[in-house]
This record gives sequence, structure tokens and C-alpha cells, in this order.
Amino acid sequence: MARTKGLCEVCEAEGRVVHEKWEYDDTNRVQKLTGFEVVCWNCSNAHHLGAASVLGYADEAIRHFMKVNALSQQRAQQLLHEAARVMIERSKRAWTQDFSWLKKNAGNYGFQEQDVCAAQE
Repeated sequence: MARTKGLCEVCEAEGRVVHEKWEYDDTNRVQKLTGFEVVCWNCSNAHHLGAASVLGYADEAIRHFMKVNALSQQRAQQLLHEAARVMIERSKRAWTQDFSWLKKNAGNYGFQEQDVCAAQE
């Protein structure tokens, strides 16, 4: 939060949530942590649309997603359908998580390297 002065790194609203950033290697089924970003509630809901839907915030999250990315409703729906398709496909298989980024950067976030190693086991 200090790094971003409390602002969302996506839309510059008030940052409220620390969100993980991941890369996916679909061939080797490895989900790799690549960093953290500070986001506002609306951006967090857009990232986690399924949870936002359960909580009744889906429409608001989609409008925010469209606004931040300057998208038409049609284009936003296409992207959301594609993201859902990818998530469903990825969910069919077991994945390995790679926390090497966190191990390397643990001290920057108040963790000790051994804490990360224990969590990864």
C-alpha cells in the first residue's frame, strides 16, 4: 500500500485489496506467482467476477471493467466469455504453483525466506 500511496494500480481509485498476479504455463500446468498489485474494490470484483456475482456485484464489476478498459458491452462480454472458457479448461487439471518470485522478494513484503519455503511444501 505504501508503494502505491494507497491508490489502485489499475484505475487510481482508493486501493483496498492486495491482489496476486499470476502467469499460467498451460503446457506444463504451472501457475507462477509474479507479483502483487494494489486494487480498489471495483477492480478486485472485476478480477473475481464469480465471487462478485455471488455477492450481487456482477453488474457493477462489469461496468467498471468496461470503463477502465474503454470497452463496448459486446467486447466486454466476448472477453468475459473467453476468460470463463479458459478458467473452466484450466480447472479440469491439477496444477503446480511456483512461488519462486515470492521467495526472491519475501523481504520486501515482511516475510522471511523460510516462511515462503514452509508455505510451498
